[in-house]
Amino acid sequence: MFYSAVRALVVAASLLLCSLSVLAQNKPPVHPPRPKLVGPAKWNPSAQEISAPYWVLEPGWSTVLEMRNNLVQHGLTVTPVLRTGGGQEVSLPPVTLAPQHVVSLDLRTVEQVTSGMLERMGSFGSVAFRFDGLSAENLFAASLVRREGQPIDFHFDADDSYANYLSAGIEGVWWLPAASSTDYLILSNPLKKRVTGTLVLSSSSVASRHLPVSIEPDETKRFDVRELLGPSSNGAMGGLSLVLPKKEVISATQVVFDEVTGFAATMKLFYREPDDKIESHLLRAPMMALIQPDRTLAFPRGTTLNPRIILRNAGSRSTQVSLSVDWRTGGKSGNFPFPRLTLSPGQVRVVSLAEYQKAGQIPSDASWGVVNLGYVGRSADLVPIAISYDEDNRYGLQTPFSEALSHMWAGGCGMSMPRTTRSSPPETAALRQLQQR
Repeated sequence: MFYSAVRALVVAASLLLCSLSVLAQNKPPVHPPRPKLVGPAKWNPSAQEISAPYWVLEPGWSTVLEMRNNLVQHGLTVTPVLRTGGGQEVSLPPVTLAPQHVVSLDLRTVEQVTSGMLERMGSFGSVAFRFDGLSAENLFAASLVRREGQPIDFHFDADDSYANYLSAGIEGVWWLPAASSTDYLILSNPLKKRVTGTLVLSSSSVASRHLPVSIEPDETKRFDVRELLGPSSNGAMGGLSLVLPKKEVISATQVVFDEVTGFAATMKLFYREPDDKIESHLLRAPMMALIQPDRTLAFPRGTTLNPRIILRNAGSRSTQVSLSVDWRTGGKSGNFPFPRLTLSPGQVRVVSLAEYQKAGQIPSDASWGVVNLGYVGRSADLVPIAISYDEDNRYGLQTPFSEALSHMWAGGCGMSMPRTTRSSPPETAALRQLQQR
């Protein structure tokens, strides 16, 4: 009996322990302490400056400055400063921006312009935006240049990258599609010292031109490619190189326009890295418009585009280029690999995507495609330009090539940002330009 009582006591104790264990497991978990809420950064502003490469107030042209306060807690007071082509500065009245607000300023309405002072000093140049903030990213600013009465406009973003960026040169393509077309190369010096180099223009039909370039601090120079090459350049294209032997930085942008047809395009420029090495590169151009434009573009019925890729070998040796297009139409998609191309040094070649669509290798009803380019070399050895315009250059789209895009890129806005973008940091988010008469 004694042993039975002990056994019963042990069983009861075991049941009690199990019950306590179950109760302990059913209790709500212990939560970690609440994190401390971190408020906005301490407002200890310092002088900031960003700059846009171009403004112009020549007859028939207008410029609007756009400024957006990216902060949600503090206002900004921004002083726009126009730098003339000769490097003189004209400070405009300060602009106060409430948090998250946008202000547009038409240069033809400011006192310095209406009084005629600016015209006496110069009619184009670069623009700086000065303010007190925590960083340059507190402000977004841009200059919008328009040809009055024409569907010609260009958008130049402002940034502060030039102070921390070096380059061994710039590579591009010049293009004069018609006798009435104009190709401007615009160079401005954001440094506090003179920048020197050599501008080289070349093609298979025009003798090369070598032009010494010297730009003083804050100075802006504009080069008319047609004037430099002469009338024999009509309808042609070729190589454009700016050699910077001292590995300095310069702000460069290139625009092509035609006041007869209303055509306007931005020619992307590629900056050379000072210590770049030979390696594999993959560039992508997202949402390139194909023969049949998407109905959402609202082009006139019957508009047909001529999608083309301009390729220039800016390197010193022959380069093999792999080219493919990821197309999409309706619920179908696919990839078309082009025959591998070999470009000799300095060669400029045009690849017509329209021919492959007409042959059925890319579906004729495909409206969009992502163009992929691969090659081995230095980062600016291959200069690609994607253009899709109708035969009269009245309607069309552009999309710049970039190494910063993933193959998963799916879509984007129709934002017109014709500012020069680079193949190396800082990379801007320029997508494409829509031109519509």
